[in-house]
Amino acid sequence: MVTSLCSYWFASVAETYRFVCHLLPDAAIVTLGQHPRLTPDHAVDACGADLVVRDTVDLDTEPITLDL
Repeated sequence: MVTSLCSYWFASVAETYRFVCHLLPDAAIVTLGQHPRLTPDHAVDACGADLVVRDTVDLDTEPITLDL
């Protein structure tokens, strides 16, 4: 999974995709976050991800297990 905090950082995300694809050619890459949510068509065109998640997921009822 690759994402960025802001939609205008799509160029660095697209560069990360290319780098990961070079290192791990069999890996499936998913993008999500503000860029595909706000500009889904641009996210599909600009980033070479295998899957672009356009919808948000309500996690309010899910337990948080990540320690940032």
